[in-house]
Amino acid sequence: MWYSLFMLTDVPSRLIDDLEAAAGAVPAWIVSLWVPLTAVLYSVVSLVLYRGMTLGKWLLGLRVVSVSGGPVGFGRALGREAFFVFSVLVPILGLVNTLWSLWDRPHGQCLHDKAAGTHVVRRVRASV
Repeated sequence: MWYSLFMLTDVPSRLIDDLEAAAGAVPAWIVSLWVPLTAVLYSVVSLVLYRGMTLGKWLLGLRVVSVSGGPVGFGRALGREAFFVFSVLVPILGLVNTLWSLWDRPHGQCLHDKAAGTHVVRRVRASV
């Protein structure tokens, strides 16, 4: 997980550094912020517009719902993703966030789900 976060921020900044040297264009810190913000925006918009599913959740047959079972609104989705990003940035909290679901009952929520009042459920597929 840490390696992928490193790759999300380091590789684009290196590419931009090369572009800056060539053209004096976009500073690397803008790209370092742009990549994670784009990922958060994608997740929030997907959860709100596609009934609690991102592409990965759709492929795995999962969806995010509120604890009451209703749809996830914009504020709840944004809070969920903001806490997730915060937990990734704090070294031990990212590990605890992920492992928390192993002993949490009855929903098996990660900490970012608890903070937002959401949980992940199996998607019920309509029978044809």
